[in-house]
Amino acid sequence: MLFAEVEDETPRTPLAPPHTPLAPASRNISVVTPQKKSSGGMSGSGGKFARSSARMSPTLSPSLPLQHAATTQDGVFSRMLLEYKQTSTIGAGSFGEVLKAVYELDHQSYAIKVSSKEIGGEFDLQHRLQEVYAASVCSHPNLVKYYDCWVDESRLHIRLEFADGGNISKLRTPWDEESLAWLLLQIGLALQWLHSSGIAHLDIKPDNILMSHSNELNRWMFKLGDLGLARRAARAPSLHSPSLALDDSIGPVTNTVNVGENDDEGDVRYLCPTMLANYGNGNAWNKEADMYSLGATVVQLTGGDPSRVRYREYGPHIHNRSLYSESLANLVQQLCDLTPVNRPSALHIVETALELLSHARPDVVGDVERRCRSRRRMLEELNEKLRDLERDICATESSGRSTSR
Repeated sequence: MLFAEVEDETPRTPLAPPHTPLAPASRNISVVTPQKKSSGGMSGSGGKFARSSARMSPTLSPSLPLQHAATTQDGVFSRMLLEYKQTSTIGAGSFGEVLKAVYELDHQSYAIKVSSKEIGGEFDLQHRLQEVYAASVCSHPNLVKYYDCWVDESRLHIRLEFADGGNISKLRTPWDEESLAWLLLQIGLALQWLHSSGIAHLDIKPDNILMSHSNELNRWMFKLGDLGLARRAARAPSLHSPSLALDDSIGPVTNTVNVGENDDEGDVRYLCPTMLANYGNGNAWNKEADMYSLGATVVQLTGGDPSRVRYREYGPHIHNRSLYSESLANLVQQLCDLTPVNRPSALHIVETALELLSHARPDVVGDVERRCRSRRRMLEELNEKLRDLERDICATESSGRSTSR
């Protein structure tokens, strides 16, 4: 299809999820703010948030050695002014703004996400770092890459991969089936990685699906971004990141504290009915919710209204039905099923997208099919190992009880 931009924007209704903390505990690091000037260069005080301990992975880099004066009005060195040249503003919302900036050392463009509100203390910092906790363990070509973060002027800055194609929210609809299949394939791969790593995205919508041109493949790639609302998925084992400890040590965060400050609040048009009905119940915020949101996103890309899906106004949950195959329509219907357990897995989405693409582009799906078969074998092997461990544990416990008698 021919991607083309349109001018109008649909108003959004804010809704934020309950905050179940993500806390990778593999390494102890420090988030360092720029320090105040002194005659000796950098002072050790640095104010209220000069050094805030945080358990994260990977290690965050402190500011590089100073090369020239770059200070704010109160005499504090600013890493943003010192190391980056801002070229434009990519977007803005209640979370703050996203800037496009060129890094002085490598002359590459990055997206810098800057929070609008000052950090209110250690608890507030940990809350805002939820996105970093999730992004720092994500390493997949269809996930926006995280580099590092720091604090300037008590505001959190997160450096991310710059997607030169922007997000898909302003692209003309309806999309053709091949383009939808490519999107489902790549976002399905991203979700399969997240879910198998124990993370639910919880904010899938066109605004958070970005496009980046791949010179190697000579085509546009879809990337899932913005993990500001990401939380741990219910009972999802970590396959890729065994060091990721989803720690409850921060304690539960109530719905009335810091609601919506991590990021733009979740868009209610893409939230499944279970999430809306069970607001405040952490069990409702899991990977099945991501499936519904992806289905509602596809409905919008077919020219429909995602907010009408929950009322069953589309049958079978797809607009412009005559433009699409039965396989695609059935997949979207399954994704938008009002019963969470009936929704397909991310791996099923990938397999269906490959089937759709095999008719239009049989020359490009072979490698992905092999990777899917390899991933399925790996999952089966891991499940068998888990069953062996459970049998060993049961045998050990039984032996222990016999000995005690």
